[in-house]
Amino acid sequence: MPLSLATKGLKVLRGMNTEMTLPITEPLLVGSAVSSDNLGDLDIYAASTPDAFQGVKDLWERANIHPDADREFYALLTSLRPEFIKPFILVAAQGGTPRALLVGRWENSVVPLKLGYFTFAKIPVRQITIMQDGLLGNPSPAVTRAMVTRISRCLKEGLADRAWLHNAGVESELYHCARSVPAALCRDHAPDFIAHWRTALPASLDEFLKRRSKKHRYWLRRIIRVFEDEHKGKVEYKIVTKPEQLDEFCAAAETVAASTYQRGLGVGFANTEETRRRLQLAAEKGWLRAYLICVDGKPLAFWGGRLYNSVMYLEWTGYNPAYRKFELGTVLFLKMIEDLCRSGVREMDYGTGASVYKERFGDNSRPEASLCIYAPTFKSVCIGLLKAGETLLNRSAKAVAKRLKVMDQIKKRWRGRLAGGTASTESQSGSEEAESA
Repeated sequence: MPLSLATKGLKVLRGMNTEMTLPITEPLLVGSAVSSDNLGDLDIYAASTPDAFQGVKDLWERANIHPDADREFYALLTSLRPEFIKPFILVAAQGGTPRALLVGRWENSVVPLKLGYFTFAKIPVRQITIMQDGLLGNPSPAVTRAMVTRISRCLKEGLADRAWLHNAGVESELYHCARSVPAALCRDHAPDFIAHWRTALPASLDEFLKRRSKKHRYWLRRIIRVFEDEHKGKVEYKIVTKPEQLDEFCAAAETVAASTYQRGLGVGFANTEETRRRLQLAAEKGWLRAYLICVDGKPLAFWGGRLYNSVMYLEWTGYNPAYRKFELGTVLFLKMIEDLCRSGVREMDYGTGASVYKERFGDNSRPEASLCIYAPTFKSVCIGLLKAGETLLNRSAKAVAKRLKVMDQIKKRWRGRLAGGTASTESQSGSEEAESA
């Protein structure tokens, strides 16, 4: 067989035990599932060892667009996280040549049941996690359907409790297959929808500001001037891109992040071994772009992300709540935009999560949903029904709060409580207030 991966650690999923140790002896033909597209024989393989990855290395590196699905980042992350069990990489090969990959991982996880920010239960599960933008190559609808069918068979054979597809585009074939291929009780009937915002970056900050209304443009320029005038001669903006700058950045970002509401939620920046290793890789690969504001040498705000294929992917932000009136998150955001425009970066990706500042500065978005496929077991089906009920309940509660115009007050009070009584909202919350003034 031309595909050399078959002898280098590929594991066929048919008949595979829970330890995934069955060696492959022949290709798994699923031609019957794709015969309507006249593709001929299509082989679906599971690559689960470093040797197996070598056979798809070129396709992986050539086709990948998102830093989270980058081959080296994937290897680093799976080596650091104790919940990781084994890689889950599906390879679609035709005529012995890899045509598409689906990048994921087997892991031990928990399913949280939440009401707003409050978590009232956690259910342990064994999970297949599919990375965001993890479907690589040029997969046809038939190939995508075959891969989702393979995931469903994995679940049916008891190899996991559920598969979780992270931020799949709602208009993508992967999303449609995940909603239609599994049996009715195994589908996600209430996916978590969210808009994923981006901004096309011009050649300069001035051009970026010209896209804003006159009132907003004036306010944005004013907050920089007010902050710098108030701390004349004391303000320093730092750009972090090199490995030797990481110790300073991590210490500074941790000082700021410790006072934010995100820390109360257990999200956002944390100066952990995993974070430092991720930053180290990003700096070594030339991806790292991080920014600091310091006054008299004291760090007050930070932004951080990865520059990947000329797109800036934002990851972390925070500011000192004692300086909230100066809108430091927005000030540093504008300084970051200025640097990225000057560097020729073509686009900014705001990442996941809903925020008014993303809608305000973003100029294009796509609807996404994180959704699950559940195993046909009593436990998994019950989890799916509970998650659907939780999602619908939270949507109804949010709709009522918005109708009563109390959503912002609830968020601010809760975030202030998480931040230890300080009203530390998102870095851009002040821009919302300024716009409405």
